Amino acid sequence: MYDYVIQYGLDPEATQLIQEIKRELKQKRIPDKEKNLLPHITIDLYKSSNKNEFIHQVEQITQHINSFTIELNELADFDQETLYLNPTPKEPFLINKKQFDQALNKYQLPHRKTRIYKPHITLCTNDKIEKNTYDIAKTKFRPFTAKVKYVWIYTPEIVLVKQIELK
Repeated sequence: MYDYVIQYGLDPEATQLIQEIKRELKQKRIPDKEKNLLPHITIDLYKSSNKNEFIHQVEQITQHINSFTIELNELADFDQETLYLNPTPKEPFLINKKQFDQALNKYQLPHRKTRIYKPHITLCTNDKIEKNTYDIAKTKFRPFTAKVKYVWIYTPEIVLVKQIELK
């Protein structure tokens, strides 16, 4: 189990566009196992018994991360189980992930250290993404630009512990 999840948050306009897609899926009764979180890009999950120390470490890392712009041009899925928006470019995410991994290594869950990092914005997760799920998502989706503006720290119960606005 983990104590914290760190995520990137997007600008309000992008958040609204993504929420509209998610709402459409929900209205069409597409099953979704994802927790009720704002649209985000997960950085990783962490275990720490010292909340203040952990938050301080995250604040130290984020001092060196500027906000950045991404393009959301395509829908994709992982193993027909997770429908997501694929952000490009990937480089800022991968560069920043290395910084988080190095600075937060002692908090990182062991089984996640070897996991390949694939930044994405989940639209829905279920046992099998059917073609109609794509079709429904496409009715609301148009490619757009988003700004990665925040780093959020949440608990597993979806309690926001800290919001850090990137420069």
